[in-house]
Amino acid sequence: MERTSILKGIALTLALFLSVAVFGATHKQRLYQCYLTGNMADWLVVMDELSSEYNRTKSVETLFELTHAQYGYIGYLLGVDDEDRAEKFLEKANYNIDILLNKHPRWVEALALKGAFIAYRIAISPYKAPFIGPESIRVIDKALAIDSSNPYALNEKANAKLYAPLMFGGNPQEAVLLYMRALKSIEKSAAEATQYEWWHLNVMAQLAIAAEKSGQVELARSTYKRILHIAPEFKWVRDELYAKFKKRHG
Repeated sequence: MERTSILKGIALTLALFLSVAVFGATHKQRLYQCYLTGNMADWLVVMDELSSEYNRTKSVETLFELTHAQYGYIGYLLGVDDEDRAEKFLEKANYNIDILLNKHPRWVEALALKGAFIAYRIAISPYKAPFIGPESIRVIDKALAIDSSNPYALNEKANAKLYAPLMFGGNPQEAVLLYMRALKSIEKSAAEATQYEWWHLNVMAQLAIAAEKSGQVELARSTYKRILHIAPEFKWVRDELYAKFKKRHG
């Protein structure tokens, strides 16, 4: 009887520990783990929870966190060529960003996301690039005019330079410099790996892509190595980006 009681106590303690480990994690921590492992099903769960929390509290901070998570999920959908679902989530994200900017028109991070969402529309319908591409840049530049060191705005300016065609202002070398400025700004408050957010690692990955594209192979290599030192389990970089990079460059 005593042994059974002890085993029940151990089981209860373990269950409590696991509950705290899983459910005690913040939304940001959970998104970080989803990003490392590519678990987008759980990413959807976190977005649903954030949506419910916003509906209950009407907190603009929660709405921004939800909209930023949608930004990441739409990027994932575009990466796997699921434009139909990307468009549906983009409608929701645009609705949210309008709420945020109506309340706070000079919210730099929200302006940066608005510029990114316009660029997503181009990714879904490339023929729109000449018509709405300048609008995306205008919104991002407005964000940078308010705060030239804001990492969200710098990151979106870098994305525009990396992925836009040359005729529309694309320039991988400029993208590298912008990503580096974004990282410098981010890392003022992220000294340890446990403090990193998913998009911090994304900025590093985009820096590596831009560095290779601009011919800065050793910068790309060192950036990939740094990412994997921080997060060895980062599946996208470990199994795809860096693996393919090593095949090309040794």
